[in-house]
Amino acid sequence: MNKEENIDSKKEKLKKYNAEYYQKNKHKIIKRLTEKVMCSCGRSIGKNSLKSHLKTNIHAKYLALKETENK
Repeated sequence: MNKEENIDSKKEKLKKYNAEYYQKNKHKIIKRLTEKVMCSCGRSIGKNSLKSHLKTNIHAKYLALKETENK
């Protein structure tokens, strides 16, 4: 077995494992991804999109406004 075949074999095993894991835990995974959290700017955001929300202009503007009010 050469190195390339070994890598392909590992990729296929991992792909199969991931598919099986997803099927067994689909409900938990979807629930975790759709869970709502409150951002510090007051918006309700899906847990899966919180990181991208923190980079938005809306979030940045609110934090800047909040800082100016505290001064």
